[in-house]
Amino acid sequence: MIAGVPKYRRIPDTPQEKSAALEELSLICQLAARAKRVLPSSPIFDDLFQPFVSRGSFCDTNPYELAVFLMQDYVENGLYMERTRRLRTDGIGHRSWSRTLQRVRPVFDREPLYVKTVTVQSRRSYSEIITPLHAYAVRQCAKLLQPLGLFGQLLLPDAADMIEPRENLGQYIPCLNATMSRTFSERELRLLRALRTWCGLGPYHRARFGVTAFERFWEYAAKEYFGNIVQTGSGSPNYYRLTDSGQYERFSGTGQAIPDILYAGMLQSGNCGLAIFDAKYYTPHWDWKMNHVYGAPANSDIAKQIQYFHSLRQRYPGEAVQFGNAFLLPCPLKNQMYQYVGYATESDEQCQEILSFFPDLGPIRPNRDLVLFYLVDPERLWKACLQGEHISSEEIFEEFIGRFNDERKQS
Repeated sequence: MIAGVPKYRRIPDTPQEKSAALEELSLICQLAARAKRVLPSSPIFDDLFQPFVSRGSFCDTNPYELAVFLMQDYVENGLYMERTRRLRTDGIGHRSWSRTLQRVRPVFDREPLYVKTVTVQSRRSYSEIITPLHAYAVRQCAKLLQPLGLFGQLLLPDAADMIEPRENLGQYIPCLNATMSRTFSERELRLLRALRTWCGLGPYHRARFGVTAFERFWEYAAKEYFGNIVQTGSGSPNYYRLTDSGQYERFSGTGQAIPDILYAGMLQSGNCGLAIFDAKYYTPHWDWKMNHVYGAPANSDIAKQIQYFHSLRQRYPGEAVQFGNAFLLPCPLKNQMYQYVGYATESDEQCQEILSFFPDLGPIRPNRDLVLFYLVDPERLWKACLQGEHISSEEIFEEFIGRFNDERKQS
């Protein structure tokens, strides 16, 4: 099985790092389940938290789904028990006279004498091979799922009841196939197929589990904590077509300008604030020698975020409305939810071909448009979202709106 972690977290090596990664995976899975309940009809979460399956290709088995099925079956039915059917003619056992009567011989008092009886005995008993294999698989499933908070209180089979761990579980597949050929219970067939997949006949070892578009999941979590506007879209553009009569006809276009996150609030002083956030799944790396940054939002992302700011400021004018504009990037922090690290501006390089037409243009006007940079601790964000916590208006005004206006004046 191949395991991956978000790119803001390094690949775990030590047991402590692996434990921390599993704990964070548990938080992500819980938040994913909550998101699916909150937004059941949203296409964002329909297939986002499922294993990747290429259309038209062989379907991979999700190990977590397989483990959940085996654990649920164990909770409902216990360990595997095989059915045996035995015919006996020695007169021992419970007799159903209407079925076991073979022949009778009359006697003088007209009471029949049963000379030979056939007894059918159905028994359920533990299998010498499959039951220990099932017990071993159940304990392995529990080991896989319990770090995610699943089946933590379940009483597991004793170690004495299971097989010794073996590297090659495929040796049990012939026994499972032979048992399946003489099994007619649908529930037992499903269990045997699941055990056969667990032993390696199915594509379990090629399975992948996780978030296939983590940037959208990051946006959802950031919006839950930093935003309070549900519908952030501005609507479709309007087109005015000039007709032959000299009049304009209005038409609606397609496509919206949709900021990721908006927070609108008001303080007791009467000041109104509108903070614009963009949750970006980037992990900047600062190269001090080359004076360059890698893994940061591109110039087009900065320009789009600045356009959101200008568009909203024109739509909601007035000195009473103050604005903020910031990127939110995931980064593990020690003791805080977020940390301000600087700001980004559009490129100030001018097209030399354009400047050649304006020799007396004079100095280029400095660009005061900027977007603040904030690092946000993912694990603290997951926990805050699960607990229903939100950022306060005071924090928005003091940290994001106030700092944005200060930096914009100084730039």
